[in-house]
Amino acid sequence: MTKYKYGYVSIATNNYVHYWKAMIESAIVVFNSKDKVSFCVFTDQEDFCKEIAALYPQLNISVVAIESLKWPEATLLRYRIYKQYAHQINAEVLCHIDADMLFMANPFNSVSPDEWVNGVALVAHPGYFRSSGNPIGMVQKLKDCYRIMKLGGLGTWETRICSTASVTRNKRKVYVCGGSWMAKTDDFVRMVSILDMNTEVDISNGVVAKWHDESHLNRWASDNSFTLLTPSFCYDSSYKWLSGIPEIIRAVRK
Repeated sequence: MTKYKYGYVSIATNNYVHYWKAMIESAIVVFNSKDKVSFCVFTDQEDFCKEIAALYPQLNISVVAIESLKWPEATLLRYRIYKQYAHQINAEVLCHIDADMLFMANPFNSVSPDEWVNGVALVAHPGYFRSSGNPIGMVQKLKDCYRIMKLGGLGTWETRICSTASVTRNKRKVYVCGGSWMAKTDDFVRMVSILDMNTEVDISNGVVAKWHDESHLNRWASDNSFTLLTPSFCYDSSYKWLSGIPEIIRAVRK
């Protein structure tokens, strides 16, 4: 049995509700009746999602109607939505998960919120994760060297100073992914409040960060301490250097 109540939050508008449906179907396989888990989906297709929720009452799915968001608003505005609704979700730990993800194993077996620095756990981006146990080929090493020389660190950093997501060269240490991240609820709210504020500043200035919500998340990560999780929580099999790393949450290739 899990110690904490975990709440998974996702935004699924337009055709992404079908990816979300597949994610929910994968959750049924990995979670059991003793897990204190709930799901909350923010969607423009309320009736469809409520039908799915009715099929799986054990997942405690709540559906919140929002306006139809297109790209990139569906990612850029997620921090605003989460800030508004986070404290209404009955969970002690909140976990953002993109709608186009699949659960491959029970995440609760691999996380320890009591140990998270500042109550936050972010996930190393699978494309830029490197470890001695998962060596890369010579071609990739050369690409890495070029990127480090050019940008100061592996990742697709926002470098334009006109964006609040800009990260200075000396802070480009660890690049995290926007598809999966989590925090204790109060820390989650504090975090998304900052991210929402920065996103709103960019929007008011007519600026869209290079990788939208992920760019803003990496700016937050460059300024704050947190616990770093492996790409097990955003596993992508197209990256050969992840071979051997446990697959917990899979990113769907589209």
